[in-house]
Amino acid sequence: MEFLVFQCPFCGQQLQVQDDWIGMTVQCPACQQTCMIQGDNNTESAISEISAPPPTPYPPTSGMQPYNVPYIPQKKSIFSPVIILSILGAVVLFIALTVGILLFITSDYSADSSGSSSAESSSGSTGSSSSSSSSSRRHGVYTSQINSIMSKFSSQDYLADNIFQQQLNGAYRMVELLEIWARLKGCESSSINSIMSKFSSQDYLADNINQQHVNGYYRCVELLELIALKSGCNSSSVNSITSKFSSQDYLADNINQQKVNGIYRCVELLELIALKSGCNSSSVSSIMSKFSSQDYLADNIFHQQLNGNYRCVELLELIALKSGCNSSSVSSIMSKYSSQDYLADNINQQHVNGVYRCVELLNEITRQLD
Repeated sequence: MEFLVFQCPFCGQQLQVQDDWIGMTVQCPACQQTCMIQGDNNTESAISEISAPPPTPYPPTSGMQPYNVPYIPQKKSIFSPVIILSILGAVVLFIALTVGILLFITSDYSADSSGSSSAESSSGSTGSSSSSSSSSRRHGVYTSQINSIMSKFSSQDYLADNIFQQQLNGAYRMVELLEIWARLKGCESSSINSIMSKFSSQDYLADNINQQHVNGYYRCVELLELIALKSGCNSSSVNSITSKFSSQDYLADNINQQKVNGIYRCVELLELIALKSGCNSSSVSSIMSKFSSQDYLADNIFHQQLNGNYRCVELLELIALKSGCNSSSVSSIMSKYSSQDYLADNINQQHVNGVYRCVELLNEITRQLD
C-alpha cells in the first residue's frame, strides 16, 4: 500500500495518508480544519480546501486556567440630582427664615431702645415747655412692657403652687414696675441697669424662696431711692433711710428680719415721694402714724411684715390719685384690698393681699406716667 504525504494548507502540518484516500476529505489533527485529498503528484497543490468552519481558539497554555473577571455591580449614588436639589432648597429656606427672624428681633430691639432713649431724654429736659414736649415724645413707650408684666403677674398667680410663690410673684412684679417708673422719671440708666442686673443675679443665686423674697424687697428699696432723689426729695432724708437700710441688713439675725428691713424702708421712701408729689400731708401723716403704732403692737416679725405691706398699699393709693390715675380704678383696687383682708384666713393670705394690691396700684401709676 502506498502512502501520500502532503501539507495542511491551514497550519502547514505534514500529513501522511493512503493513496486510495484521494478524493476523500480529511480533518487535520493539528488545526482541526477539513480539506480534500486530490490525486496530483504535486502534493502541495493536490489538497483543496473545503468549507472551513471558523477557526476555533487555541486551547490555553498547559498548566494555566482561564481567568474569569467577576462582575461587580456599580453602586448607585445616593446623591441623585433630585436629592441634591431638595437639600439645597432646604438650606436656602433655613437661611432665609433665620435672617428674617434676626431682622425682626433687631428691628424690635431698635424700636424699644429708641423709645427708651427718647423717654430718658424727655425726662431729663428742664422747663415747662420742654417737659410738655418730652411727655408727648414718651407717651405709650412702655405700654407693651407694662402689659407683659401684668400678663406675667396673672399667669404666675395661676401657676403658683402655694401662697409663698404668690408673695414672690407680687414682690418681683413690683420690682419690674418700679424699674419702669424710675425710667419714666428720668433716673440714670446706668444705675437702673445695675440694680436690675443685681436683681437677676441674686435670683439665680438664691438657695430658697425666702432669699428670693429678700431680693425682691431689697431691689424695691434701691429703685425707690432713685425715684425719690429724681422727684426732688430731700437728699439727706433719703440718705438717712438708705443708711438705716444698710445697717439693719448688717444687724439682721435671720432672713425674716431682712424682709422687714426691706419692706419698712419702702414705706419710708414712699412717704417722701408722696409728700413731694403734693399728696395731702395729713393723709400721709395718718398712714405713718398707723405704721408706727402697728409696729409697736406687732406680736411677731410676720405682723411687722404685714404692717409694712399694708402701709405701702395706702401710700401708693395717695400717689396714684395725685398722679391723675383713674379714681374709679384706684377705688376698685382699694375695695378689693379691704374685702380680701376681711376674707383672709391667715396672715400669709394678708401678705399676698398687700403685695398684689401694690402691683395693681403701680400698674395704674406707670400707665398714667407713660
